[in-house]
Amino acid sequence: MSPSDIIVGLYNDTIKLNLHFEWTNKNNITLSNNQTSFTSGYSVTVTPAASNAKVNVSAGGGGSVMINGVATLSSASSSTRGSAAVQFLLCLLGGKSWDACVNSYRNALAQNAGVYSFNLTLSYNPITTTCKPDDLLITLESIPVSQLPATGNKTTINSKKGDIILRCKNLLGQQNQTSRKMQVYLSSSDLLTNSNTILKGAEDNGVGFILESNGTPVTLLNITNSSKGYTNLKEIAAKSKLTDTTVSIPITASYYVYDTNKVKSGALEATALINVKYD
Repeated sequence: MSPSDIIVGLYNDTIKLNLHFEWTNKNNITLSNNQTSFTSGYSVTVTPAASNAKVNVSAGGGGSVMINGVATLSSASSSTRGSAAVQFLLCLLGGKSWDACVNSYRNALAQNAGVYSFNLTLSYNPITTTCKPDDLLITLESIPVSQLPATGNKTTINSKKGDIILRCKNLLGQQNQTSRKMQVYLSSSDLLTNSNTILKGAEDNGVGFILESNGTPVTLLNITNSSKGYTNLKEIAAKSKLTDTTVSIPITASYYVYDTNKVKSGALEATALINVKYD
């Protein structure tokens, strides 16, 4: 069999691989009268295919596929093999499926000779997608004590917006698909006692911070007590198509008064961790 190439599409054809097959021994095989077996190996070279390459065999949405008839041995004459090869190429160029063309090729060879073909299972295991968050610092402008609201309320002034930025790597194919599901959430050890939404910091001065996503308070995972759960700020399903390698998650920080009786002037600071959970 002459060297041949197969274009395989994976993950809805967002990844295309060129499989180049060659026999280890390209010469004709001659068996003696008493010989009942022989060994004939072939090699497969896998390289990325062009994004516009026509796919011969597709794995659909997955990364594994059985390729029928990747190599064929036949006792047919050279003219029969040549004619069958031309029919095979015309079949593929005519838009028919790989399996249909392979069957037609085998039938053409089998008219006057024996035929044996090999199948190959291709499994592609890509490097898993990771999305690393950038550090984010949100600094609120100072607010006079006289303008603080009553206990249990956030301030309506001097709030500030920020963006959690995730930088993603190892996306699949031309469409930047993720290889696995991801969830983004916040955690902290600077939470007010019995609260998973108020960041207090080291100073117990009656004022802390509250974070909001789309106007809703963010529940942070308590690092010392994880029983209350957390707000899922962003969920990215496996095989999602990202328009860019970065993902932006807007968030708003505001002052929050948790005890008017403890209010006093001074600096406030609290820390939260940005977490990315993979499934």
